[in-house]
Amino acid sequence: MSGIKKLLMGFCAGIVIGLWFGVNLGKDQPLYSNPFHEASIKHRLVESGGDMLEKSGQALKRSLKH
Repeated sequence: MSGIKKLLMGFCAGIVIGLWFGVNLGKDQPLYSNPFHEASIKHRLVESGGDMLEKSGQALKRSLKH
């Protein structure tokens, strides 16, 4: 009975740790950061603005090549 209890506790701990790391990977955050922490609006705007500038720069380069 003790072996089954240890197995179930290890399984539950593995699920919790796996979800923690999985959520952080999905949000492109460091593995050990808090997955429930919401990024500030300022940080999200800076990230999306940077992505937009990068994509527009690539589109401009492609248009100049043709």
